[in-house]
Amino acid sequence: MPITTQWDNNEQTIIRMVFQGRWTWEDLQAARDESITMSIASSQQRICLIVDMRNTSIMPDGAIQQARTAFRNPLPPNNLNFTVVVGANMFIEMFYNLLKRVFQAQMSSTFAMSSSLEEARTIIERRRAEAVNS
Repeated sequence: MPITTQWDNNEQTIIRMVFQGRWTWEDLQAARDESITMSIASSQQRICLIVDMRNTSIMPDGAIQQARTAFRNPLPPNNLNFTVVVGANMFIEMFYNLLKRVFQAQMSSTFAMSSSLEEARTIIERRRAEAVNS
């Protein structure tokens, strides 16, 4: 399977999607559905998502349309609240920056980029600490 979905920690507060090689939008939808099922089954109030793209190099055609649809129809549940993309290549980073310009409000509050899993976990912990203190 080109995208696997699993818990990243024992506390079940972070879901990690791992992309391998070529994938399709249908593969991504299946992984998103799995992450929704996992977050609904979790007893945690807030679930974060790590999207590990270190082992993929290409996005399928239609990325802009897929992003537009995703932002117009956000996924339930409400406890999936923050995503960190790890190891994006230059094309994916350029696409991410384009999305930040087009969907500025949604992107700034719900997405971040990192170069490693460790950094992604640190970003998530820092964001959680900020949420507690605000």
